[in-house]
Amino acid sequence: FQSNWLQLQVFDSKMASTSTTTTVVVIGLLAASVSAHMSLILPPSRNAVDKTLPNWSNGKFYPYEPNCSNPSANKPGEPGWNPQIPSGCVPPGTDGWGCNCYNGTNECNVAQSCLWFSNGCSIGCKTCDGQGANPNTRDRCNSGMNATNNLPEHRTFNRDAPALSKDDYYRFNPWRAPGNAPVMDSCGVAGGGATNVGGQSYYTTTKNAKQGDFGSKVLPFMDTGIIWKIGGTVRAKWSIRANHGGGYQYRLCPLGQELNEECFQKIPLPFASNKQTLEMADGTSLVINGTYVSEGTTPAGSAWAMNPLPYSNAESAPQFAPPCNETVDRKQYDTGRCSGRDPYNTLISDDLIVPSNLKPGRYVLGFRWDCEKSAQIWSACADITLA
Repeated sequence: FQSNWLQLQVFDSKMASTSTTTTVVVIGLLAASVSAHMSLILPPSRNAVDKTLPNWSNGKFYPYEPNCSNPSANKPGEPGWNPQIPSGCVPPGTDGWGCNCYNGTNECNVAQSCLWFSNGCSIGCKTCDGQGANPNTRDRCNSGMNATNNLPEHRTFNRDAPALSKDDYYRFNPWRAPGNAPVMDSCGVAGGGATNVGGQSYYTTTKNAKQGDFGSKVLPFMDTGIIWKIGGTVRAKWSIRANHGGGYQYRLCPLGQELNEECFQKIPLPFASNKQTLEMADGTSLVINGTYVSEGTTPAGSAWAMNPLPYSNAESAPQFAPPCNETVDRKQYDTGRCSGRDPYNTLISDDLIVPSNLKPGRYVLGFRWDCEKSAQIWSACADITLA
């Protein structure tokens, strides 16, 4: 982040209406053995705890490297070119896959924050199993729970299948009952569980965290300097490294309380409007109509936003109409301007309402992304002050 993200920031409704801040929505999904990934950009999250270490400082995305002396393939169409590692650089002992993102034209200091999630989480279950879960087409605990989010326009995959039919393959996954599926930890788990189970979920051990660590236990308080006005309208934004559809919610928990679902579910933050902003890496932005779900959600009646960027890859067209005009040669690229498997060149920005009945003080903002293609939930936590 540039230094302005570290300065004191106060937002209220009037300021939000005149703010020049723009945001982009990026959403993309990965192939069968790959995990989704996301990073909370604003407010800066605790999950970016490694951002000052040499491998990740100044916006680097280790183990992804933009340049190297012997790239395997670094141009579309070359044999072996991997659009997920466009530079073709794979450091020895790694998969070359990092938490790439762009904060408009600014640096995106997210370190390994896209690797904090819960693996193997189905609706109706009491716990996640921590096993490989992308894609997921089964009830992982045999709970028998039926999906509650069933309207085609609220689904991000396989919309033509009749809801709850055998062809509705992804009906057991978190987005099909937003907020219902369990998590291992409300601030995420490094690498998604105690052991790596494949896909891009290799958490690099540092002095701060290792594979299997719970975010609420090991990630320290991080003073972002951000103050939100009680009763005001505020802005948050996030980036998707790898797309699994689904949708998301922002929540608050008072600092000092246990950071778990029980606490976060007490203060879900309402969205201020039906608009989202997509902020592209080239500095342009686009305001779009968002899609929101408030029936069949947890907490009951709380609003969740649908991921606005449809998944696509070289073999499949976008799962629903992209929210912008784009031209993509999908034989060479997985991702367009506002659709695709790896839409990390775009951010998603949301305006939120801070409830007027909250007390001033320090809070933790919780972000939860419930996936639809996979039985996975991404989580992030950030420190803010309410005044």
